[in-house]
Amino acid sequence: MSDGTTRVLLVASEPAKQRLKTQLEQRYTVLSADCPIDRSTLVRVDCVVTTELIKTDVETPIVYCADTDPTDIDRTYRIDGFTRLDNPAAIVDQVAIRNDRPERSRIGALHEAATELVSTQSREELFERTARVAKQVLAFEQCFLAIVEDDQFVPKITTHRDEEPQPLDYGMMGKTFRTGKSSLVSDFTADTEANPTHGTYRSGISVPIGEFGVFQVISTEPDAFTEWDLELTELLVGYVTATLSRIESEDALRESRFRIERLQSGAAELATIADEQTAFEKMAEIAEEILSLARCAVMRVEGEYLVPAAYSSDAEPDDARRMHISEGLAGWTHRTGQSKIVESVSESEKSEPAKDEYRSGISVPIGEFGVFQAVSTSTADFDQRDLELTELLAMHVRETIERIISERKRNAEHDRLAALFANIPDAAIAFEFVDDEPIVRRTNAAFEETFGYPESTVRGESIDDYVLPADGQANREEADQFNQKLQSGESVKAAVTRQTADGPRHFLLHVIPLQLGEANVSGYAIYTDITEQKQREEELRTQNERLDEFAGIVSHDLRNPINVASGYIELALTTGKTDHLTQAAEAIERMDSLVSDLLLLARKGSAINEAIPVDLETIVRRAWANVETEDATLSVTDSIEFDADPGRITELFENLVRNSVEHGSTGNRAPPGDAIEHAGATVTVTVGSLPDKDGFFFEDDGPGIDPELRSKVFETGYTTDNDGTGLGLAIIKRIADAHGWDVTITESDSGGARFVFRFDDR
Repeated sequence: MSDGTTRVLLVASEPAKQRLKTQLEQRYTVLSADCPIDRSTLVRVDCVVTTELIKTDVETPIVYCADTDPTDIDRTYRIDGFTRLDNPAAIVDQVAIRNDRPERSRIGALHEAATELVSTQSREELFERTARVAKQVLAFEQCFLAIVEDDQFVPKITTHRDEEPQPLDYGMMGKTFRTGKSSLVSDFTADTEANPTHGTYRSGISVPIGEFGVFQVISTEPDAFTEWDLELTELLVGYVTATLSRIESEDALRESRFRIERLQSGAAELATIADEQTAFEKMAEIAEEILSLARCAVMRVEGEYLVPAAYSSDAEPDDARRMHISEGLAGWTHRTGQSKIVESVSESEKSEPAKDEYRSGISVPIGEFGVFQAVSTSTADFDQRDLELTELLAMHVRETIERIISERKRNAEHDRLAALFANIPDAAIAFEFVDDEPIVRRTNAAFEETFGYPESTVRGESIDDYVLPADGQANREEADQFNQKLQSGESVKAAVTRQTADGPRHFLLHVIPLQLGEANVSGYAIYTDITEQKQREEELRTQNERLDEFAGIVSHDLRNPINVASGYIELALTTGKTDHLTQAAEAIERMDSLVSDLLLLARKGSAINEAIPVDLETIVRRAWANVETEDATLSVTDSIEFDADPGRITELFENLVRNSVEHGSTGNRAPPGDAIEHAGATVTVTVGSLPDKDGFFFEDDGPGIDPELRSKVFETGYTTDNDGTGLGLAIIKRIADAHGWDVTITESDSGGARFVFRFDDR
């Protein structure tokens, strides 16, 4: 407040009101009010302390007091600080923190830096940016970030290069991760659980990064950090945790898609294999990819023994041994036909590992033909998803072997592949060509779920009649090409758009003829839904187009200040007068301002900085001075004050002036349909406010803009000038939209162009 006194508005009922008021009056002027509170009251105080939840857009800090933590409160309520009612003494510090302007600027800077953090695409980049924000924004000189990997804390951000991985129960780090609660330690020497990694550390903050690890801020001085530092650290770590979760989810999605696609392609490869040994080798190859770093072995049944048949590429010959079907986990798996995940070999009664280094494993039966096993030197290295994918792979292998055996006995092809087809995880159909049309004979359960058509509806019908989009001949021609390839024995794999009962979706189509390389009348089609991936690709394309547009805007708007700077520098070189360099420097400074503003627009779309009161005439004349106007004249009939981003509104008027100077001269109005000529710079520009003061106008006495063209001139790239970029008026429209103004083009009294800008919020 102007008198230097902090005024606190207390909103509470008895007895909490009296307890809080007693504490607050020790340092502040306390006012009281009841809910609801009008906006004018909130803006007249420095801070609000309340036991009631408040919704408001006023920037006055609000400190909430309650018996429990406000973790589940609707985010539409304002809560800038929190303290428990059973600790009223803490409210004094909370108010002090919320009114500390430097600290409030730190949180503002942190929120700005959050945009960079949450857009990070990799863990390594996130850790690097986190360290930079902690140091440059929050002014923390020493910080430490450790992520849990292989049952230990692995340093990712550290002040000391000699930091080593630590066990999960190590010191304050372990306690933070175990309890999931943040802590602030004023003096490590007085905390028996702290156990800092370096003896010089005296105080610190420790905050859990969700399930990922721990972030710490450290100082060699005691009492180096405040509760506010802890809150800022928790806010920073909140961004880090959310970003890590997103990165993990995206990585998991990509990994899951890869594993499913690899399994799908593996199923297709298995369908062409003609002997059991090759099937076992292919299983080891596929399992190595879908289980990543695991060491895999396939055991085949020979009488009463399980014998190693195939290994992954990194396995060693003694990773598996010949064993009786009554021995170990492999024997149990074969006898019972049940799969099992072993999180810890040492705790499993059934495990009899071939090597002591094995810590966890997975064992899956391959029907009556064998057992698949994967092992790891780390505990709990396999999850339920690994088991499901391995079981599905084992099922494919089992079906492949059954098919091979059935082929030897010359059973029908359809019976041999029935189980394999039924269990494909994606939508699939079995078809037969009749008169060159792919007629549906069977569908799997996923087909009905994905396309919305039950088997009874499409069986006996051409699949193309149901799934081909009806809005293009190209789709029909593409399908005909696929059908021709399939009938000649070629497989097809392509990204396609197909119609479902709920509308069009994008798929990866994999169609396999029954006999490769031979004339065919039947086969299988598998549809993997990639709609979400296509949508992300389209979003990326749109973003790239926007970046191209902004690149054009930058080159367009930088042209004039570059010309101005070049002119003044040439004058300085010619005349020897250095005062011209000052004017050149101003033009260069203008270029820098343009670059900054346009880069902001490129990052955030149609965005403006803080709008402040500006004077119409001042802004117009400033813009006029920034543009080469030659013999043109300016007239400002009156002025008006309104809220705008000064840089962006200056840019708007620069483009308007440039448009009038480059496209207009008195008396040269272009006939409809003809291009507006660059007729010189003798135009007169007039600027003023609208009669009701709810906007302003900008007009000239040039040839004007033909009514038939007015709806097009704001389009990016539209121009009637062969030398023009078509960006000037598009920039004007973008800036007006960013301010929430409506802009229209009419005709001035002299027949020139008149631009009318209205403030929608007035």
